[in-house]
Amino acid sequence: MRSFSVRSDRAVDFRAFALWLSMVSQFHGETLLRLKGLLRVDDEPGPRVVQAVQHVVYPVYSMARRPSADRSTRLMVITRGMPPTLVRSLRASLEELIDTSTPRSYGERFA
Repeated sequence: MRSFSVRSDRAVDFRAFALWLSMVSQFHGETLLRLKGLLRVDDEPGPRVVQAVQHVVYPVYSMARRPSADRSTRLMVITRGMPPTLVRSLRASLEELIDTSTPRSYGERFA
């Protein structure tokens, strides 16, 4: 078993994250034991809660408010049987996704 966590004060582009999670669960679900976390998303008072187990991504929901003063994005990933190089690659891709997120409104994306 291997695990890693990612934490950032940046807001996350939820569409980019949803695509990342979909791809990970589809292609690596057999070795993805658990993913859970809170995403900081612009224009929302509370975080979005994300959870996945193997190939199943549970419905995402937004909390009405933050459970604490901590506004960071924080995610935990637990794997079993995933090669160490793949674990490192998934962590790096998730960190890059968060670091390069520039959430914008739908209209700004297509203007």
